[in-house]
Amino acid sequence: VKKNRMQCALTTSLMGYDFDRVKQVIEKGVDEISVSLWAASAEVFESLYPAKKREDFLELLSRLGRLKKMKKGSLKITACVMCNRINASQMIDLYRLGTQKLGADGVYFTLIDVVDCVSEGLSLLSAQQPQLIADIEKIEALAKGEKVRLDGLEQFKRRIAEADITTGCYD
Repeated sequence: VKKNRMQCALTTSLMGYDFDRVKQVIEKGVDEISVSLWAASAEVFESLYPAKKREDFLELLSRLGRLKKMKKGSLKITACVMCNRINASQMIDLYRLGTQKLGADGVYFTLIDVVDCVSEGLSLLSAQQPQLIADIEKIEALAKGEKVRLDGLEQFKRRIAEADITTGCYD
């Protein structure tokens, strides 16, 4: 990819990822690593990943810190916050996890895609809307003060402000 003067990006959850491979990708000149973040606490992590335990969450936190230490040169790191019913109250904490623990240059917020019979239980509740909107406003102020890039925020704000966010059909 780099020999053809193309940009190269990697998106990962970092769970179960071999860090020797991450180091190789960084050494080869990857331009951006995006890390999906689903939980800012062990309790929410275990709710979203029933087969995982508290120790797995602590390992993920360790991996975020390791990636931050590996960052060099022009490598950009983006935290991709995957908003859903279970973690909606953690948006500020997820922003901080991305910027502080991961050392992200930017944060991207998105709502999960709801798949019938698989993830419909993760679609947001109407009652979560006001707090989520307020939290995003707080995050905008934090990001401005910290000079953190917020990618796709206008689209996210539009989606969470829609009258019926419970269906998972946002556009």
